[in-house]
Amino acid sequence: MSRAGSEGVTIRHRPSLDERVREAREKLGIVEARFDQFDVELHNMLEKQVTGRELSKYFDELLPPAETDRQKRRRAETLERFHTNFVNTTNTLPKVRGSAWAAYNAISEWADHQRKFRGKTEQVKAESRLNSMWFGASHNLKQRAYRSALELAKAN
Repeated sequence: MSRAGSEGVTIRHRPSLDERVREAREKLGIVEARFDQFDVELHNMLEKQVTGRELSKYFDELLPPAETDRQKRRRAETLERFHTNFVNTTNTLPKVRGSAWAAYNAISEWADHQRKFRGKTEQVKAESRLNSMWFGASHNLKQRAYRSALELAKAN
């Protein structure tokens, strides 16, 4: 179904249309089951209203510790951005406001749209951002943030 290290659905070429349809239905059932699982996870996160202490701990644990003054300054700026994102207009919609889902959204907003990337040209910066979002540090941060938000929601 998937190649090593990747996710997705692959339908093999088969001589029989019936075999291809059967395989597609089987694999689409797996996709449907994952959507159903996501729906449950999303609703659990939406139902969990986080306290200020929980939110600070959630954000703090997602970032590595800082050692140098520069790292401490950047870490503090990033944490401030997370908190700002948590209360921005997209996260204050009814049922989203104050939830574990809003906390996750605060992280993904920063990782996908606000994180700074280096490059000599805007295209190089954009390619670095995309690579990070799909495969790199931003992707990894969002995965950790999602798992942490699910754990936070379980504490409900």
